[in-house]
Amino acid sequence: MARTFSAAVADEVRPEPGGRYAIAARPDVALTVFDSSRPSSEAAAFYATAHATQCPPENLDADIATVNRRAQEQGLDTFSRAGLTGDARLRLYVATIVDAWVLDQDSSVDERTPVPRT
Repeated sequence: MARTFSAAVADEVRPEPGGRYAIAARPDVALTVFDSSRPSSEAAAFYATAHATQCPPENLDADIATVNRRAQEQGLDTFSRAGLTGDARLRLYVATIVDAWVLDQDSSVDERTPVPRT
């Protein structure tokens, strides 16, 4: 089973549709997630390469709800279908993980341990 990650992406990241920064033009992406609540001596991180696609319309409402739950927990603004479709400047993408690693917390340097795919 593929693991997925969703994110809303602002158009400011790309100067034009199909430009070099557009996920639609370059769907191979990299993800890095750090636990910012920990001191650097106890760093925890997740790294992944993934293939991103625009969220399918049939999954959009459920995926927006998932993103919004986390946003609300953090006191952030939420998203709507209207704000992610049509002429809106944001889109919701789903990234299917290709390879993943975690930071090896027993190493004194930046070493990554592969995460087995299941």
